[in-house]
Amino acid sequence: MKNSIFKLVGVMCIAILPILLLLYSYKNQLEKKSYSFTRKIIYPLERMDRVKLDRESYYLAGVASEEIYLANNYNTGWMLSFDQNLKQKKIKLNLSKANLVKDKGQYRAHISDGRFYLYNGLGRSILSGTLEAWTAFNYPIFTPYFQDAVAMGAESIVFRYVNSRTGQNSILKTTYNDKLENINLLQKQVDGLYCTSGMLKYNKALNKLIYLYYYRNQILQIDTNLNLAAITNTIDPIDSVKFTSATIKSENKMVQTSPPILVNAHCATWGNYLYVHSKVMGRREDNRKFDNAAVIDVYDLKLGSYLHSFYLHNQNKTAISDLLVDGNVLYTISGQYLNKYTLER
Repeated sequence: MKNSIFKLVGVMCIAILPILLLLYSYKNQLEKKSYSFTRKIIYPLERMDRVKLDRESYYLAGVASEEIYLANNYNTGWMLSFDQNLKQKKIKLNLSKANLVKDKGQYRAHISDGRFYLYNGLGRSILSGTLEAWTAFNYPIFTPYFQDAVAMGAESIVFRYVNSRTGQNSILKTTYNDKLENINLLQKQVDGLYCTSGMLKYNKALNKLIYLYYYRNQILQIDTNLNLAAITNTIDPIDSVKFTSATIKSENKMVQTSPPILVNAHCATWGNYLYVHSKVMGRREDNRKFDNAAVIDVYDLKLGSYLHSFYLHNQNKTAISDLLVDGNVLYTISGQYLNKYTLER
């Protein structure tokens, strides 16, 4: 009897395998499809320097006083800092004062205006402290369950979270004394959740929030009162989300029923500029080159226009997982390496 069951399972696995391979191939073809737009590729950016990290779980937390800070997905209590020569220093965070450190969820670090922040959306927790003391305290503002957060000055945090009334993604700003929300900023196309997912950044030079959708070609510029200041389209033509979703009523849960096409993977903003790691291949671009590099599209936020693009070649056959810009320097993480590049203006 057991042998028959094993044989049946084996036959089913063999039968399903071609279907899975076909779906995977179809998804890849969708992602690699070229579209009718042409990039102005000015140069491949050459790496200026790099340093090997002790593991692959680091991400870029921010820059302060010409030092770049890295945090680790699996160790909230430690950070790394690197000077302009990529000389490393370990920093131990003092979490003893933060007596409400949550076990649920994961903290993600962010450096802004001489302070560090530890965000935990599932735990509804924000910890913060100065870069001089590195002692974390509970941040005394209202904190919802959230997916993304960014500090906007010393007294405001802005969240992307799911509004309990609409059941859709929304942008919420909280301060010590007040809350402000604009439920109309993120425009629903399919479900109001996956279709409005994106990256939330704060541009200090322009004093605006920047929101870049993952699955469509839109950049939102949002003022400090959460009013929509400008919309800029990325150069690709994907203006509508390419997936479908359905609701499992018994679980009151939304699920994707077709694979999404990722349009924008990462971004960084500095000065008037937005740097977008695009996953959409343009006309006459080489498929092999596209697979072995990250293409970065540069936009002037003040003018609302596309400027040019450049390639970042994969390091040790590993694609970038994060990027950050500070002046004329661009940093990336690829696998176990921190890479430093010089930007030409």
